[in-house]
Amino acid sequence: MLKSRIPKFILWGDSYADGVQVDDSLRAANLFNASSQRLKAFTVANGGLSVADYYFAIPRYERLGNDIEGHVILLVGLEDVLPGHQVACHSRFLTAPLRLEESACLPSKLSLEYASLVSRFRLESLFELYRSLAKYRFRLTAMHAEERRPVPNLSKTELHRSWAFLVDSFKRQTAGFLVFVYVPIVPALERGRIVTVNPEEESKILFKRICQDSGVGFIDLSQAFKKAYAEGEHMPRGFFNAPPTGHLNADGQRLVAASLIEYFSGRTR
Repeated sequence: MLKSRIPKFILWGDSYADGVQVDDSLRAANLFNASSQRLKAFTVANGGLSVADYYFAIPRYERLGNDIEGHVILLVGLEDVLPGHQVACHSRFLTAPLRLEESACLPSKLSLEYASLVSRFRLESLFELYRSLAKYRFRLTAMHAEERRPVPNLSKTELHRSWAFLVDSFKRQTAGFLVFVYVPIVPALERGRIVTVNPEEESKILFKRICQDSGVGFIDLSQAFKKAYAEGEHMPRGFFNAPPTGHLNADGQRLVAASLIEYFSGRTR
């Protein structure tokens, strides 16, 4: 689809957007595309990707693809847009001074040595299984579910300066539109109980205002997630064999798709 002449936007994200645990047809981009919108969605996502990775990748994908009209960035909580937050070898959003630094996850020596062997005997599926198990943090009971942390203790002035820089930097990377989609970190399971109060609420409002002041779209899924849980007690995260935390399940993907359908249905060019 990237090379096609179909008008499209890229949906950027990490493993939440990738949605490998959800059937292809039930992922957000495919649900959006099935809605007969003029625009189509093309997902670029993988575990560990960060907002800084998207920043450097946007112009490259625009050179590779055709008829890319804009970019949608999926944020699950605000941690990914906080300066100083980084994952391993990925690109970084840093302060003192405020900047975005590029870094690539180069293949390991082990990968280079055995890549040809894996390819020759078609062992890719076993290698991916090994990788996923090697980094998986097993949880045997719901009581040990990972707790969500609030936004680090940065002053409002520091947050405003950092996010204004980030949003402005992204705007300069593309001539197309830019939209951030905020997926709240609640409802969530913490210490055996469901928490619905979002510790990021004040910071989210600040980030939203900065986006709006800069002419950047902001979709807030807080009410949609809250309503879905209140009406049917369906958690948008988790699966039948795991606590209701972590990655978006089919319900969560559907809510993301619905928000995009509503946003682009009402968007004027």
